Amino acid sequence: MYPAPGETVLKLRHKTFYSVLYLVAGVLFLLNGLIALIDGRFGFGLVPGILFTVGGAMTFGMPAFTYEYATGALHAHALFGYRVRTYGPPKGERLWFDGEKVVRLRQSGNPRKVNLRACNPEDVQRLLHLLAARQQHEQQQQAPQQ
Repeated sequence: MYPAPGETVLKLRHKTFYSVLYLVAGVLFLLNGLIALIDGRFGFGLVPGILFTVGGAMTFGMPAFTYEYATGALHAHALFGYRVRTYGPPKGERLWFDGEKVVRLRQSGNPRKVNLRACNPEDVQRLLHLLAARQQHEQQQQAPQQ
C-alpha cells in the first residue's frame, strides 16, 4: 500500500470511542458544576468539564500519531500540545512490524512496543502495511549485497 500522490504524512486518528467518551464525561462534569452553581455551591465540575469537552472535540480532528513517509518517523501528539515523542530514524531507532505489533528497535538492540491502542484500527492497519512494505524493500536491498 503506497501513499496517495502528494501525501507526505499518514495521520493516525483517535478512536471514535475515546472522543465520545471525553465529550460525554465533559458534559456530565459541566452539568454537575452548573447544578452546584445554581445551588449556591462551588461548581468544581466546571473546570474538568471544560477541559474534557474541549479535549473530546479536539480528538475528532487532531491525530494521535503521524507517520512521515520520507523519513520513516512516527510522531506522537499531545492532546493540548505539539509533538510529544518521536520514534524511528530521527532518534537512531528502527520501526518494525513483527507480525502482531509495532516495535521500535533501539540502538542498544532491545525492542520496545509502540502503544497504538488509542488509534483508529483502519489507520493502524494502513501503518502496518506501510511498515511491512518498507521492511520488505529494505530486505530486498540488503539481499544482493550479501
